[in-house]
Amino acid sequence: MNWMLSRSLNDSGKYLNNLSQCISLSGNLDYLEVDINTLNIPIALLKPDNYQLIYINQTFRQTFHLNITTSWETTTLEDYIKPYTLSEIFAAARENPYLFIPKSDGINSNGNRENNFDLYSLSLHLVTWKSEKVIIAIFYEVTQKSLMDLTTELSHLSSLLNNLPSVIYRCRHDQNWTMEYISENCWHLTGYEAKEILKNGRINYQDLIYHCDRDLVTQEVQNAIMSRTVFEVEYRIVHQTGEIKWVWEQGQGVYSLTGQLLFLEGLIVDITQKRKTEQEKSLLLDITQAITTSVDFETALIYTIQKVCQQTGWDFGEAWLPDKGGEYFYYSTAWFDAEKNLRSQDSVSLDHFRQESYNFRFQSAIGLPGNIWEKKEAIWIDDITKEDWFLRKDLAKKCGLKTGFGVPILAGEEVVAILVFFCRQVLKIDKNLLNIVESIASQLGIVFKHKQIEIELHQSQRQLETIVDSTTGMFFRIGYDHHWAKDYLSQGCYGLTGYSVSELLINGKIDLAKFTHPLDLQRVLNVIKNNLEKRQGYTIEYRIFTKDNQEKWVWEKGKGIYNREGELLGIEGWITDISDRKHMEEALNTAENRYRHFFENAIEGIFQTTFDGCYLNANSALARIYGYKTPQQLIENLNDIENSLYVQPDRRKEFQKLLDKQEAITDFESQVYRKDGSIIWISENARAV
Repeated sequence: MNWMLSRSLNDSGKYLNNLSQCISLSGNLDYLEVDINTLNIPIALLKPDNYQLIYINQTFRQTFHLNITTSWETTTLEDYIKPYTLSEIFAAARENPYLFIPKSDGINSNGNRENNFDLYSLSLHLVTWKSEKVIIAIFYEVTQKSLMDLTTELSHLSSLLNNLPSVIYRCRHDQNWTMEYISENCWHLTGYEAKEILKNGRINYQDLIYHCDRDLVTQEVQNAIMSRTVFEVEYRIVHQTGEIKWVWEQGQGVYSLTGQLLFLEGLIVDITQKRKTEQEKSLLLDITQAITTSVDFETALIYTIQKVCQQTGWDFGEAWLPDKGGEYFYYSTAWFDAEKNLRSQDSVSLDHFRQESYNFRFQSAIGLPGNIWEKKEAIWIDDITKEDWFLRKDLAKKCGLKTGFGVPILAGEEVVAILVFFCRQVLKIDKNLLNIVESIASQLGIVFKHKQIEIELHQSQRQLETIVDSTTGMFFRIGYDHHWAKDYLSQGCYGLTGYSVSELLINGKIDLAKFTHPLDLQRVLNVIKNNLEKRQGYTIEYRIFTKDNQEKWVWEKGKGIYNREGELLGIEGWITDISDRKHMEEALNTAENRYRHFFENAIEGIFQTTFDGCYLNANSALARIYGYKTPQQLIENLNDIENSLYVQPDRRKEFQKLLDKQEAITDFESQVYRKDGSIIWISENARAV
C-alpha cells in the first residue's frame, strides 16, 4: 500500500492538482508510483457494492478527526458526507460536488460550540487497485479565492440557465418525474413557478403531461435508459391556464460509478408554434386534396371529421346541415373509432349517441349547433355534461363525452354546415386546435362554393345557349375527334353570312370555303394550323362573301381543345363582323395621308412644341426658314425656344400669356435668330392643344 512518486515532491502541489485527472485517464492506481498516505489531501478507497471504506490516508484521518483507535473499517462514504446522501453525491459526481466538513468537534477553548466548516470538492472515480475495482474518493479543499470564483461562476450560470429559451431540469425516474431541479424560466412554459414543481410541491410534472401522451413519454425514456442513450420525445403539456402546448424534450440518465440510475437530466423546449404549423399544413394538405375530388359536399364532410379525429385524438366528430327552408340544422353524418365505441365504465356506446342524435333539430340559438349558427363563430365547452343548454348532455354523460367544440362552415355570410367534435376528457380551450379546424372549415366553405357554382353552371347552360344564339356574331366548334363533339354553329351565322346553319354544315362538317374569300382562305388555314401546332390561341382578320355576294371583313378568335394526352380534339371560337371598323380605318388612313402630304409640302412653317420650349414636330418649310437643312436637325439643335430663338428675351412669355387667355393667336410678329445668327421677322399663328 505504498505508492512512491517518481518525481520530486517539491512540485507536489502542482501534481496534486492534476492527480484526479491522472487517475481518471489511467483508471489504474497500480500504475501510479505515489504514496497516497503522504499526500496532503484526504483520500479514501471504497468497495463498489456497498461503498464501505477499505483504505484511508493520514490526511483523511486528520480531516475527519479519526484517531488511531477509531474504527473506520465498517463505515461507508455516507458517514463522512452527511447531511448529503450517496444518491445526491453520485448524481453530481461528474461536476465534483461541494461539501461542508466541520473543522473540529465544534467546541472552542471557552467551551462554547462553534459552527466552523471547511469547503471541499469531492472527486469520485472507479479505478483498478491490486487488480480489483474500487472507488477512489478525493477531497479537494476549496480556498477562499476559489470560493469567490465559484460564487461568481454559479451566478453567471444561474443567469444563463434562466435566460435560455428552454427549461433545464433534473428529475427522479419515478411515476411523477419528481423534479430535483428545474430552471426558473419554467414559468413561461408551464404557468407554474419552479418552487411549485420542485419535489412535487403544488403539482408534479406527470400531471402536466397531456393524458394522451403520458405512455409515450414513459416508453421513450425507458427505451433510452435500457440502451444508455439520449432520448428525444415530442409531446403535449397542459399549461396552468389549461392551454395545450407542444414541447420537445431531450435528456439522458445520470448513473453512479457502479452503473446505478440516479436521475434524469435534460432540457424542454416549447415547439407549439412549430407543431401547429406542421399539423395545420399536413391536415390541410390531406383534407384539401381529398375534398377537392369529392363527388359531393357530404362526402367531403365525413372525410374531414374522420381526419380531424384521427390526427388530434378526439373521440367523436359530427356534421350538421341546414334544411332547404333555412329554419333549422339537422344531423347529417358522424365518425368515431370503432375501438372507442363502448368503454366498460359507460352505459351507452358512441354509436347509440350517433343514432339518437338523428332525432334532434336545432333552430337558431338552440343547443350547440344553433348557437354556432347564430354567432357564426366557433364555440368551446369544457364540460358539456354541466351545461343545461346542451340538449344532449344526458346522452353525452352516458357514453362518457366531456369536452366539445364546434365551428361553422361559411360560404360568404351563410352558414352552410357545422362541424362538432367531442372528447372523453375535460379539457381547457385549445386555441391551436380551434385555429386548425377553422382553417379546414374555410377550405370546406370554398369547396361548397365550387360545388354550388357547378350546379349554377348547369342551370345557366340553357340560358347561355340562348344568349349565344342571339349575339351579333357567330360561335363555332369544329371537331377533329368524332368521339369528342360534333361541329357546331350558333344561329348568329345567318346574320353574319346570310347562310343558315344547315347550309354551312355539309354532312355535319363546317364548309369554310363556302364563305371565306378565296384570296384569304389559305392564309386563314395557315394561321390556324401554325397556332394549333404551338398549342396557343389565335386571332385573325380576313374577308368573307355573304350569300348575296356582299364582301365583309370579319375578326376570328379561337383556340384548340386537347385531351390529357395532348391530342387535338377540336377548335372553338367566335367570328364577328368588323366591316365598319375596317372602313373607318381606311378613312382614317386616307385622312392621315392627306394631312401628311399637306404638312410636308406646305410653304409655311408648321410645328408643335412643348410648353417649356422644345420642338416635337416641324416641317421642311420651318427648317428652311430658320436655316436648317432638315426638320430633325432643327428639333435636335433648337431645344430652348425662349432663349435661343427670340431676339427679344420675354417674347416667348408674351406668346404663352396670350395662349393662356385665348384659344388661338394670329399674326404674332417677332424677331428671331436663324441658325447662322442672322435676324429675321416672322408672323406666327398658333393654337394650344
